[in-house]
Amino acid sequence: MFVELELITPVMKFGAKALKDIHKILTALKKHFDVIVNHSCGLHVHVGNGIEGLSFQPFQYLMATIWIFESQILTLLRKSRNNGFHCRSLRKHSHLGVFGFEGNLLDVLLGTSEINEVVAMFNGYDYFTRMGFQLQNLLQPFAHPVKRTIEFRVHEGSMDSETVLNWVSFVVELVSWAHRIKRQDLKIFLSQHIDSKDSSIEDLFKEIGFPQSTVEFYRVKVEKLRPIEEKEAERKKATKKRKAEEKKARDAARAAGKMIDDSSDGDSTSSSSMDTLESGSLVF
Repeated sequence: MFVELELITPVMKFGAKALKDIHKILTALKKHFDVIVNHSCGLHVHVGNGIEGLSFQPFQYLMATIWIFESQILTLLRKSRNNGFHCRSLRKHSHLGVFGFEGNLLDVLLGTSEINEVVAMFNGYDYFTRMGFQLQNLLQPFAHPVKRTIEFRVHEGSMDSETVLNWVSFVVELVSWAHRIKRQDLKIFLSQHIDSKDSSIEDLFKEIGFPQSTVEFYRVKVEKLRPIEEKEAERKKATKKRKAEEKKARDAARAAGKMIDDSSDGDSTSSSSMDTLESGSLVF
């Protein structure tokens, strides 16, 4: 018997020790337990600055960057995580995405004046929407004494330590970069990609200074993942077709059984009664 569960780590200070501890935890879990990660599972990473939360300007820079590079970030992940029920897309479900804007997009993204305005802009357009980039914990005054973070919810569930550690490193480095970059440099960088159809995740990796080894990890991951997803999609399509055909056959059998019932109303012979019984028994 399997039981649904959520694994939660303690709060960790990002660094070599934290990454090593995560690796140990995942290794131990796989060694001692029969853990299954299916498509319903997600990997959620909270990033903050202790109980201080995130400062306004870096937070503004971070969300402007995520908005512009959201589709590129999602290329690193399973397609099922793109606007999934528990990880909705900024472009499709945030206030900004649903209700739109007037004027220059970059001016809108960088035109907020406080943290709560940033949260309101990128939060889900209704109360029940769970965003892939969840900002609720940063609303001020803080509702939680410790958890004052941005929550990255878009990654698929995984027990592979290399996959988990690379994603954790990426989101932490992205937040750290947003604290380092100067406003004018950010505007130049984002203006180069705001309307570009040729921008890739590697442009963002290069900007934040990600090592080539990580770039290569994601290149290999995606190359392996896409054929797997295509086969899964084919199996899903075949299963859907089979179920539709089975339903059609059951409906036809039921209809045939009813026709036999109707035609035998005036016939009281034992033979026709047995025919009706057998016809009915063929359905289930």
